Amino acid sequence: MIWDYRDNELAITQNTKIKFVFDASGSMDATLAPLQTMKDTILKDRLLPLYGNDSVLYDDSVEIISWGGAGEYSEFNEQTFAALNMFGTTPEGNVIVMVFQDEASTIYEDGSFDPLEARTAQYETDLLTFRTRLELFAPNYYRSVIFQVEEAGGTNFKQFIQAVENGTGNYSGSNGLSDRTEINYKYDIVDGGTPQYYLDKIVEALTELGYNLH
Repeated sequence: MIWDYRDNELAITQNTKIKFVFDASGSMDATLAPLQTMKDTILKDRLLPLYGNDSVLYDDSVEIISWGGAGEYSEFNEQTFAALNMFGTTPEGNVIVMVFQDEASTIYEDGSFDPLEARTAQYETDLLTFRTRLELFAPNYYRSVIFQVEEAGGTNFKQFIQAVENGTGNYSGSNGLSDRTEINYKYDIVDGGTPQYYLDKIVEALTELGYNLH
């Protein structure tokens, strides 16, 4: 039976690790500075009571990982599902992963996405690894959000993620994530928005997953 988050109460506590995984390939650099400002100011103001008003604990628990490019985990080049999978790590407590990305590696989709075309081998490997881990996690251990940032070159990444979310074409069932309720999806996120804009989107996404942030 597929577990439904609506049957459980989710909460951010002093044991919650929040990881913003940011695609650092260069095409959405305008998003990074306001995202960092948001994390260090207005998001911190909002969540600090949940971390016992311990500023050091918040700073240790809430982080932005610049992934790929010159950042960390460069070997996982724009591999969305490796990022969702926390690059194989398993933090203690419970975890929220929020991936900000505007395009996928060509090992996932070749730039002219068609959900009826064959899935790539790397996609299948990364997805299977992620799905296997989801089955092992305790019910309230893991949640994630994919924030699809505006794509300068078109809408291929958006269409790709929508196919995974909705189980379209060759991404149906266990070939995508339409049967998993741990992940939320937000589309057409502005590249270079304000810190308040990103906070509003994050609060909206986490509320939809079942967190009470009010």
